[in-house]
Amino acid sequence: MPCSYEPPVETVNATSEGSFTIGFATHYLAEVLSALPAGEITTALADAGSPALFTSEQAPGMRVVLMPRRV
Repeated sequence: MPCSYEPPVETVNATSEGSFTIGFATHYLAEVLSALPAGEITTALADAGSPALFTSEQAPGMRVVLMPRRV
């Protein structure tokens, strides 16, 4: 019996100054987003293979780095 697997996909609203595809492990991304205060979160990305830096104006001293997954 063939088995079909579709990886989970989550979508978040974002504004971007560039364009590329990037993926994160959903549970790690959820941890990052829940650790930062509610409100606007900024994500700095160099390219799809580099770490992402998450910051929030509500917590100016807090910086969270998350490694992307290969898409």
